[in-house]
Amino acid sequence: ISSTRAIVFSQWRDSVEEIVTLLDAQRPLIRPKKFVGQGRTNASSNSSSSTVAGNAPGGGSGNNNSGVKGMKQSEQQEVIRQFRDGTYNVIVCTSIGEEG
Repeated sequence: ISSTRAIVFSQWRDSVEEIVTLLDAQRPLIRPKKFVGQGRTNASSNSSSSTVAGNAPGGGSGNNNSGVKGMKQSEQQEVIRQFRDGTYNVIVCTSIGEEG
């Protein structure tokens, strides 16, 4: 297994899903995994005082209409571990990837 790794940044959660789907067609060479921020319910996503990673547009909670769910912190940590271990060699992420 090659030690090459890549991180792809996207502004919107729904495009993260689309990019992962497209890259998935190149398995086993490219092994992509999505990496998005923690989502909240639509009721709380309109809060102007919210500064937690995962807000619109990059974290996407302001773009929840796409139906793409956020990831729990434990899920995020697991994806990072698998990326380091080589299970995945491409992470497709929103702005959460640059903040973590």
